[in-house]
Amino acid sequence: MTPLELSRLAAREDVQANIISDGQHDYVVEIVGRAQTALLRKRGRVMRFRSLSEVHTLLRRSRVAVTVLKQRVAHDEACGPAEGAGLFSMLPLRFADKWR
Repeated sequence: MTPLELSRLAAREDVQANIISDGQHDYVVEIVGRAQTALLRKRGRVMRFRSLSEVHTLLRRSRVAVTVLKQRVAHDEACGPAEGAGLFSMLPLRFADKWR
């Protein structure tokens, strides 16, 4: 899904953006809508962001309703995730500025 497709989808329905960090140096964004789940892509390649500020700027322009940070942490690798938590720790994000 491209940023333009995200903007169009977010205008029609509430979507959730999952910002995924797997302990590397960047973030990828997964968009979850009613009928589809897709990673953000540009020119066919998965978009990678260096900071949460970059992701926030794009999501703000696209008017995404809900954002969750999904992150792998060392504790999960050493001890295993909490039961039912899946592979990532999840943290709902609320940005200070409102756009809806």
